[in-house]
Order: sequence, then structure tokens, then C-alpha cells
Amino acid sequence: MGSEKPSKCVIACGGDPCPIPKENAFYIGADKGYELLFENGITPHLIVGDFDSSPFPQGFPAERVIKLPARKDDTDTVYAVKKGLEAGFSEFDIYGALGGKRISHSLANIQTLAYLGSAGAKGRLIGNGTVISLLSAGESTGCDLRGDLSVLALEAARVSIQGALYSGTFALSPSFPLGVSNRCDGKVSVSVLEGRVLVIEEQDT
Repeated sequence: MGSEKPSKCVIACGGDPCPIPKENAFYIGADKGYELLFENGITPHLIVGDFDSSPFPQGFPAERVIKLPARKDDTDTVYAVKKGLEAGFSEFDIYGALGGKRISHSLANIQTLAYLGSAGAKGRLIGNGTVISLLSAGESTGCDLRGDLSVLALEAARVSIQGALYSGTFALSPSFPLGVSNRCDGKVSVSVLEGRVLVIEEQDT
């Protein structure tokens, strides 16, 4: 991964397994997520969790493992995020945070994106062909997407979408899913003019 200071924090969780690239990043395994890192040939810099869904990482350097109590306010993922923030990172990619056996964990991880925003950082939830980010007024994102783009309002919002089947400026409401499943076949961008939205990119498989 080189000798340069890592540019982002990458957290692996215990949801649906997915590829994780090797890059110049600081890797944290959140509970079972450390197994996902090893499966991708990556040695984590830090492992945190209560290890209720995976065995304690035997043989891993003890100074790089933080054992958390089972009863706590922070989820393992949130605790990992806090350690990344303490280390000075402002960009987070969170893998294995979608799917799995419990939808509650996926929804909690979406809330974690809002927590990162409140701390002045940005995050993405990344799964198999799916990327979820949270954007506030004045922010924008773009990608090369051949699949479906969904822009869902968390509060009354106005967005500009360019490059999708339905392009233009739209008023979105949190009580109606107008922005779901907008077909894309190339470069697409989303700019938030007012409010906060979830941007969900789903690549064709």
C-alpha cells in the first residue's frame, strides 16, 4: 500500500461479502468484517468489535484489536467510524454494510452516513454493485453508471440530475419515492440544491 499517508479510511462490516480493493487506505475490520478483509487479501490496521458474530481474531497483534462490550450505545461500525475520525480521516468507504441477515443493520449504516456528515466527513456504503451516499444542499456527485439511479429525499429537497433517462431539476419529498429507479447508461451527475438526499447507484450485473 506504499509509504504515503493513507488518503481515506476503509471499514469492512459483516453484511453481504463483496470485493474490497487494495489501495492507499487505513483499513478497519468492524467485528466480522475483519474476515472480509482477510478474504480480499488485506491485513487490517485495526480490528474492533464485540465479536458476537465472529470468533475473536486469534494470533492478530493484540495492540491492534479493540474488544468492545456487547452492551453499548455504538454499533461496531459506528465505533470504527469514530476511530477513523480520531485518526484524522474525512473520507470513508464502508464495505459489507448492506444486505446480510438483518435489514436493521443496513438502515443503521445509512444513519451512520448522516453521523459522518454531522462530523464534517463524507462516507459511502459499498456492496455488490451498489453504492449509497448521502448528499446535502450544495453537494454533488457523479459516476459512470449502467444501471439504476435512485435519489430519495430525507427531507424536502430539490435536485438536479443530468445524464439519466429522467434528467432535469426535481422537487422531492420524503413521503413519496419519486426519485427511484432512474435508468442510466453512462455518465450521470446529481447536484443537491436544497435539502438532503440518499443517492443509490445500482450497477447492472
